[in-house]
Amino acid sequence: MLRIGSLITAIGALAQFLLGGYMFTADYNESLWGGHNWLGLITIVAALVAAVAGFMNLKKGGNPGLAYHVAGTAVLILVQYALGEIGGLVIVHMVIGIAILISAIAMTTLAFRKPFARK
Repeated sequence: MLRIGSLITAIGALAQFLLGGYMFTADYNESLWGGHNWLGLITIVAALVAAVAGFMNLKKGGNPGLAYHVAGTAVLILVQYALGEIGGLVIVHMVIGIAILISAIAMTTLAFRKPFARK
């Protein structure tokens, strides 16, 4: 579940980045806005699933750095969603989105490479 949740989170973050960038630079469309919102919710759910799986994996000897990285990414995504709902802070929303994209890609890489701690 950790790998799947991490992968879906990274794909969702990339899709959010592309869709949000398109909406900001080219076209402001209500249907795109709704899609961006729903994709954000899906990304939140995937990140929360990955966070729970990361801590369940931690109890079985999993990598603690990975578990806390996944939890931190999930918290960032929740803050990002709240900023999007508030509106008005578009630049802050975009900067945090880029940080989430980088974090989600790193999280997925770690989940596939080092799910367990070295003994």
